[in-house]
Amino acid sequence: MNPLALSGPLTEPGTYRMPAATYHADPAPRPSLSSSLASLLLERSPAHAAARHPRLTDPVAFETTKNMDFGSAMHELLLGGEVRVVTVDAPDWRTRAARASREEIRRACGIPVLAGDWPRMARMLAAAREQLARAGMAWAFSPARGFSEVSAFWQEEAGPSPIWGRARFDWIDPEAGLILDYKTTSMPLAMWKRRALMELPGRVQPAWYRRAAGRLGVKRPRFAFVVQETAEPFGLMIFEPGPRLLERGRAEIDHAAASWSQCLRSGNWPGYPAKVETMEPPAPRKRRPKGGKPLPKRGRWGK
Repeated sequence: MNPLALSGPLTEPGTYRMPAATYHADPAPRPSLSSSLASLLLERSPAHAAARHPRLTDPVAFETTKNMDFGSAMHELLLGGEVRVVTVDAPDWRTRAARASREEIRRACGIPVLAGDWPRMARMLAAAREQLARAGMAWAFSPARGFSEVSAFWQEEAGPSPIWGRARFDWIDPEAGLILDYKTTSMPLAMWKRRALMELPGRVQPAWYRRAAGRLGVKRPRFAFVVQETAEPFGLMIFEPGPRLLERGRAEIDHAAASWSQCLRSGNWPGYPAKVETMEPPAPRKRRPKGGKPLPKRGRWGK
């Protein structure tokens, strides 16, 4: 797999070099499904996914925060892909001039950071590389071993008609079949892991990215999250989804792809069910006495 530079309309499945803005605008021949859209469709509704797609409806504008800019800047520095980090020489974002500079940089698809953030970012970058080396992965995110910021497009057999899928790999080593996705977080990594296990993106993204690589010829692809805390000492851990998590994720992306296909064909993007939902607490768990025999049936709520 050797990514091609996108020099015209995208017509064939493959891996391409393109700016992040081009990828997010979706250059596929038909509106394509990404892992984030699949998670939104499953967690909310097809209408919510359509509202986030730039070619289906006017997308909702989401405000970018300072923490998001910091994470994006670290992402750029570690991956060594698009150099979009732009320094603003100001103590903070409170002045009108600093805010104007920040917005101008964002409009130009750059990542604004304060000059005072650079020492912290340098320490965090050094900590990431040192911890990856201790884990026996000093080669991770290296351009000598793999490719960074690669956009993948393929066709997926789903529902009444095939759909286009897309994914943007942070880093992929096609020979080893390894995909790495770098994330930053302000929460303890144990908490991040628990949330990833409970929430849809933690299952959908690994399954979707593995499918993308497999459809494009990578043999037995593997996926791992590389997650780093944004506070000293900038702890880092590597999480590879296990078989049961991947099995559940595969079933979920199959369902999302079939729903996307149906909605594209019909032009109907349903929202939440138009009915009255009954609210009930979970059924109480029945206790078993020693010996394994069930307790005799009682009235409601075990009384």
